[in-house]
Amino acid sequence: YCQHALAIAKKTLGADDPDTATAAYCWANLYLDEGRPKAAEPLAERVVTTFENRFPMHDRGTVGALLFLSGIRRELGNYEGAHALVDRAVKLEQSGFGDNDPMVADTLGFMAELKRLSGQLDRALELYDRALRMIANKPDALVELDAVHGIAETYYDKRNYIKAAEFFRQATKLAEQAH
Repeated sequence: YCQHALAIAKKTLGADDPDTATAAYCWANLYLDEGRPKAAEPLAERVVTTFENRFPMHDRGTVGALLFLSGIRRELGNYEGAHALVDRAVKLEQSGFGDNDPMVADTLGFMAELKRLSGQLDRALELYDRALRMIANKPDALVELDAVHGIAETYYDKRNYIKAAEFFRQATKLAEQAH
């Protein structure tokens, strides 16, 4: 179905149309659901190219496409490639929204998680802390929750269970307040 929808979109709208990219995104998600990230990667690359060419560089769709491709590369074990994409996304958002915007902080959280998963635990803690400082003047409950939970997981990975428990409790309180 997805392959057929993509073919129709290409034929009627053109290969570089955002709706064609959306069809490619759906197909890539299907591949991910099937456990086939290698097949999803070229489709996600197409989505990134289309969004970068058609939308303002700081557009949330462009950033989302970069983060989507980053997640695929992370799943494939290409942490360096994933990090480069998240770094681009952060820079795009900073250029469009400034350094202290909750959306920039949220994307910085993606970078911190990537650092955590690749074993760069001290760097992950720095990035989570930076994300929290970014939203100090513009509170965002979900960004704060994600960052605090990420800090807890990072301390857990460092085997500092007392600190991890402290941040897990804080994350639990934030989650309860959000609902």
